[in-house]
Amino acid sequence: DVTGDVNVICQDDLKNGIDNLMLPDARQKCQNQADKQLDIAYSVLPHLTIAYEKSSSIPIQDCKYIISNISNVLPPLSEWDEVRLGVLLPILSVILENNSNQEARIRECGDSLTRLLPHLAEYHLQPNPDQNDVSKKSVARCLFSILAIYSVDDCEEEHKEERCHSQIMFQDILSPALIQCVEEMTQTPNNLTLHRLSMFQDIMNLVSLVGRAAACRGGKSSKMADIVGRLLVDLACKGYASKADEINIG
Repeated sequence: DVTGDVNVICQDDLKNGIDNLMLPDARQKCQNQADKQLDIAYSVLPHLTIAYEKSSSIPIQDCKYIISNISNVLPPLSEWDEVRLGVLLPILSVILENNSNQEARIRECGDSLTRLLPHLAEYHLQPNPDQNDVSKKSVARCLFSILAIYSVDDCEEEHKEERCHSQIMFQDILSPALIQCVEEMTQTPNNLTLHRLSMFQDIMNLVSLVGRAAACRGGKSSKMADIVGRLLVDLACKGYASKADEINIG
C-alpha cells in the first residue's frame, strides 16, 4: 500500500520535527520532560558504562545497534533526539575505548563509524543550548577513538595519497569554522560575547583532539599531527598563525 507507506513517512517526519511547530509554553513543557528523562537516565548510565568498561567481550551487534540509532538522530531535530544522544553517546564512547574484541569492531563497524565522523564533529560545534556537557564530552571521546583507531582508510593503490580522515576533518570542517569564528571576533572586538568565545574554545579543543588522534594513528596521519602542533605553538607564542585553509598539508 503506497499511500500507507507515505502516511507513515509523513507521520515520522512530523514527529521528528514536531518541536519546531510547538508554541513556546508547549515547547518548554516538552523540554522539561526531556530534561527529567535525562536526569533519570544519568542516574542509571554509570552502572551501564562501567559494565561496558569491564566487559571482556562486547557483542558486535550491540555496537552496530548503538551506531545505527545515533546515525538516525544526527542531526537532532527535537529534544527527544537530544535525550537519545545523551544516553547513547556515553555508551558508545566507552565501547570504543574498550580494548577487548577491538579488531572485530574495527572490521565490522569501521565503515559506519567513519561515516559518523563529520556528523559528530558538526554536532559538537553547533550552538545548541539543549546539548549538555555529558553529550559534548562523549562526542569528543568518540571522535578521538574513531580518528585514532576505527576510521577506515581506502587501501587501494590509486587512493593511497588521498587525505587521511584527520586531515579531512581539519580542512573541511574545523578550518572553515575557525576562520569564520575569528573573522566574527575581529570584526566586532568590542562585542566579544560569551557565545563567540565559547565557540572559539570548542573549535580549538577539536583541533587539538584531531592532532592528538593523528599522532596516535601514525602513518600518513603523522603529518597532520605536526601541522596541528605547529598551529597551536604559533597561536600560543606569536598570538597568530597562518590561515587554516592556507596550510599546506600535501
